[in-house]
Amino acid sequence: MRKIFIGTYTKNKALSEFIFNKGNLTHIKTYKNLQYCSYLQFKNNTLYALNENDKWDNGYLIILNNYSIKKQNSYGINPCHINVGKYITICNYSSNSVCIYDNNQQKCTFYIKNSLPHCAIEYNKEIIVVDKNDRLLLINSNMQLNCLHKFKSGTEPRHIIIHDNIFYIISEKTNELFIFKDYKLIDSIKIADGIGCAIKIYNNYLFTTARETNKIHIFNIKNKMKPILIQTISSHGKNPRDMDFFDNYLLVCNVDSNNISIFTFEKMLKYNSSFYIKKPFCIYFKK
Repeated sequence: MRKIFIGTYTKNKALSEFIFNKGNLTHIKTYKNLQYCSYLQFKNNTLYALNENDKWDNGYLIILNNYSIKKQNSYGINPCHINVGKYITICNYSSNSVCIYDNNQQKCTFYIKNSLPHCAIEYNKEIIVVDKNDRLLLINSNMQLNCLHKFKSGTEPRHIIIHDNIFYIISEKTNELFIFKDYKLIDSIKIADGIGCAIKIYNNYLFTTARETNKIHIFNIKNKMKPILIQTISSHGKNPRDMDFFDNYLLVCNVDSNNISIFTFEKMLKYNSSFYIKKPFCIYFKK
């Protein structure tokens, strides 16, 4: 049994809390006056969420602790990704900016020319930023911005995940998996047709989703530098945008078919059931 939060791309009541137990979802609470929830992350019993604005205006950082909601400015338009570590780092996709909070106080905002910042993570006291304008950027511990890698034009890198000091990056336009070590590109793998979207790791397996084809691709990464594709399976919905694991269950948000697909995983992924929810956009199990 585990608590789970699901954000929806709806104009109101865009964050809900559920209990997940033995493959079943039970609704607990929906929070009002939150809209277009685009990403979720937990740390220290606190939920951090991003709230887009339906107007061309700054979004919000939502901090939820013991059912108390605090709203803070994202200092940018269309906040699409948040990372909570030493800093709270927000990628504001449509304003070409990365906002960094320190101890819940806004520290600085980087306005990056010709950028489309889509994802950021912390690594070795530095911040790695995935720029869909075909770059991998680094904000170092002195808050200086550098370019780590330039991808081929039209690649559109989208999301990054770290596993044992290896970076795995999925690209949107080309649906490729890129493998980095020590900030250097080691290899790349063409996954399949479709639009690369989400990426997650569970034990020694890496999972990606693809919009357009509505597929989930599973890689064995026991050999971390040489991922091996072992399975491709339908997401049992349309536009699989985000996913998360609890035990051997995988839950996938299918935005355009208004459903959460529930799978079990033991070396191979097996479809279990589907749960209706309007425009599920992001999902996070409370760890």
